[in-house]
Amino acid sequence: MVRCKRSGLLTDEQRRYFIKIQKGKMAKDVAQKMNKKFGLNLTAQQIKTYRGNHKIDSGLTGHFPKGNVPFNKGKKFPNMPPNSGQFKKGHKPSNWYPVGTVNKTTDGYPKIKVAEPDKWELLHRREWVKHNGPIPDGHRVAFLDGNKENWKIDNLTLLNSNELVKMNKHHYFSEDPELTKVGIGVVKVNNKIQELNNVNNN
Repeated sequence: MVRCKRSGLLTDEQRRYFIKIQKGKMAKDVAQKMNKKFGLNLTAQQIKTYRGNHKIDSGLTGHFPKGNVPFNKGKKFPNMPPNSGQFKKGHKPSNWYPVGTVNKTTDGYPKIKVAEPDKWELLHRREWVKHNGPIPDGHRVAFLDGNKENWKIDNLTLLNSNELVKMNKHHYFSEDPELTKVGIGVVKVNNKIQELNNVNNN
């Protein structure tokens, strides 16, 4: 009895057949052909893994060939309106909110929807701009009491990136706005001293 030499998942004979028929076919179709011819029980995932492990090109790009017509083009699905997008004209998704809605970002900052289709503004930045004009590049609006939901103008302050880093580094933000203001003063003074020292050293 002649034994078929096996290397991994397939024997040499099975591998030769695999190489012959696999090009341009989906993994599940290849598995079906292999199973039918050799009485195997291969799965589509095993075919994909085998291709990957042996660097065998399937010839599939994942895109429809040029001129190919998708199977569902023009078809109507049960309980769906006949337009191509399968949505009624004017249909709004479940996550749609009307202009004026106040929500929160994933970081907990309150935001308000100001325009369609999905334009939002952070309330603390909006409040600062309302009272003080545009926020300069490299600056952030911070909360004096650390409460993101307190966007009243008297609880907001403007810090540049360097100041914000040092405020966080030294834990100068406090629930007491007056203490936070003291911390800001310390940072600004230290920055000024460092600036003057740099000038003198040059």
